[in-house]
Amino acid sequence: MRKLTRRQSQISEVSQTSEISNPQSSETSEVLPKAQPIHPEPQPQTSEISNRKQKWLKLIEFAVVGFATWLDPSAGFLIFLLKFCFQLLQTLQDDD
Repeated sequence: MRKLTRRQSQISEVSQTSEISNPQSSETSEVLPKAQPIHPEPQPQTSEISNRKQKWLKLIEFAVVGFATWLDPSAGFLIFLLKFCFQLLQTLQDDD
């Protein structure tokens, strides 16, 4: 005869007692509450994610354009191109 470990014997005892103490009657199913499945936390909707991305993009645009203006205030056309690139990036992200 094979010798069972302590853990295996506990598992077999629990499975045997659960078979005995769990009759298939309608009375027991009405008395016991049904287990609710565990759901993960809801993910933010895509509109919330895109809204966050737009806010971050505007903040980065403000910082980069402000820094470029501080470095060389007379470079008006280059600053215009920089702002245009940010507008293009924002438009491309809105298409996705």
